[in-house]
Amino acid sequence: MPYHAELRYDKALIRSAAAVYWRRTVGLRLPWVCVAMGGFLVYLVAQGHRSWVEGVLGATLVFGCAMMVAVFVVHYRNGLAKLRDMREPVAQLRVDETGLAVESLAGKAALPWSAVQEVWRCEGFWLVLLSPAQFITVPTRTLGPDMQAFVMSQLSAAGARIR
Repeated sequence: MPYHAELRYDKALIRSAAAVYWRRTVGLRLPWVCVAMGGFLVYLVAQGHRSWVEGVLGATLVFGCAMMVAVFVVHYRNGLAKLRDMREPVAQLRVDETGLAVESLAGKAALPWSAVQEVWRCEGFWLVLLSPAQFITVPTRTLGPDMQAFVMSQLSAAGARIR
């Protein structure tokens, strides 16, 4: 039985999706490691150390911080670009036994359930991961409970990891 829903997107949703993706991929470990490395670097420099070790430590610290920022910025800007491409921030979602299809003024895509690797369920939206760095944001406000249950059952049956 096919289900249909209208999906509405806005900047706040895109920001939330990018933030959730950042938290789940970067986690808390890397920020804490960067803070510890920064503290250690400050300690070494304050003690008068000026060798290649401090240079490597500083470069590693800058690289780690840049990567953390880049993960959020890249996904947020990509999301905003897709939102602009849509012209109208509305898409149609259709799901049935074979997979899901999304259509907007920017284009359309149809995917079998097996294309989904993982789903991260969040308050107000799902992140549907197609690969470790590629996801679709699905606002859940307009998805009825039956449709949500159907999608989750199809994804589970196809082997997608649901969090």
